[in-house]
Amino acid sequence: MQPFKTIANYDNYLKRIEKLPAWSEQAITNMREGMRTNVVQNRAIVERALGQYEALIELNVEKNSFFVPILKMPASFSADDKARLTTAYRKALSEKIIPSLVKLSRFIKNDYLPKAPASAGLGGMPGGVNWYRFQVRSITTTTMSMEEIHALGIKEVARIRDEIEKIKTQVGFKGALIDFLKTLETRPDLTPFKTDEEVLARFESLNATVKPQLAQLFGRAPKAPLEIRSVDKLIRDSASSHYILPAADGSRPGVFYAVIHDPLKYT
Repeated sequence: MQPFKTIANYDNYLKRIEKLPAWSEQAITNMREGMRTNVVQNRAIVERALGQYEALIELNVEKNSFFVPILKMPASFSADDKARLTTAYRKALSEKIIPSLVKLSRFIKNDYLPKAPASAGLGGMPGGVNWYRFQVRSITTTTMSMEEIHALGIKEVARIRDEIEKIKTQVGFKGALIDFLKTLETRPDLTPFKTDEEVLARFESLNATVKPQLAQLFGRAPKAPLEIRSVDKLIRDSASSHYILPAADGSRPGVFYAVIHDPLKYT
């Protein structure tokens, strides 16, 4: 989302990351309040997030993720601009950003993680049931209760299971359903990819197939182009596939980010 094409781009990004220490301090304050009121993320999520923060605290500035833009400055930049930006980024990272990330990661590891519950969900938190009811209403935009939605979910799982059983019979598989599902991960025809690029190419072909048909379903279509990219490895462990809106001024396309942990297992 952050372009690195002009001097202004680099200066603006530096202004943003120089605010990270203040963000980190506020995050610690918020987490302390959560610990006080027993509103804490579950352990699995905290452990994954901790790994990402620890990856960001590379003490060697030149190897730090936030220094990467400096290593890729356009050739059109003057020597003076390159020198100024390099000095400014190195100073901000060594004196502000890296120390603040070290403090945040240590807090998460030593203080917050021990308070993180092993169980997931809102039910174990104060007011969790009401909180969940609100989420149900907000996300589903229906008046169905959470009990009704749960019952619908059980009904749908049974329906889908029956459909899978039919497929299992059609292909002549004799074992249990769970064993049939496990075989799907080892079938070469269902796991044809070897690289991230091949997975992204398949998404591109799907988009090319679907796009001409959208006018049959929608009266209005986005003007911005769509790009498909893989989620950066730095955040892949705790990310999900998602879409980022385009810039309002048309300077950036909409982007679908796909999480690809292992292309060999991608179906």
